[in-house]
Amino acid sequence: MLSQGQIFQLVVSGRMFCWAGQGDRHSIEPTIPGAKRFRLETNYNGIPASYEDQYLGENAFFGSELVRVGDENEAVWGMNYNGYLMDEVEKVEQFLKSILRTEANRIRFGEDVHITQKDLTYSSRTVRRVNNLHFTQIETIKRAGVEFYSATLSAGSIMTLP
Repeated sequence: MLSQGQIFQLVVSGRMFCWAGQGDRHSIEPTIPGAKRFRLETNYNGIPASYEDQYLGENAFFGSELVRVGDENEAVWGMNYNGYLMDEVEKVEQFLKSILRTEANRIRFGEDVHITQKDLTYSSRTVRRVNNLHFTQIETIKRAGVEFYSATLSAGSIMTLP
């Protein structure tokens, strides 16, 4: 079994190297037609583990992240997300990928975060938090104070973790 710290590090790595890291080499066949799906596989002291991210949509979207562990590929942690993007899909995607690559250990873990780069501001507001692996939060991106991206994230352990 992986510790909470190991799961946290796997999620950070998965986010950095899959979607945010231009993860074409981590792209795999989706389980939902039309979706995009990524997987990062690793090993912790002989224990196989993987991070997966699968999503549908662009301007309106929903998806999930999942951590699986062990020889039986048991799901131990997951996060669902859904949201919308009003315009400038490419600009927002580049901005979000940039902060996921550089701030992956800070964002989308149930902590309030504010990051501004040029004219864009990313903010996350925690609605409910048990720990950095079990939370609900809302993230937004604004330009000149006007929101044009918003997503709701809800994550939690699927089983008791050491």
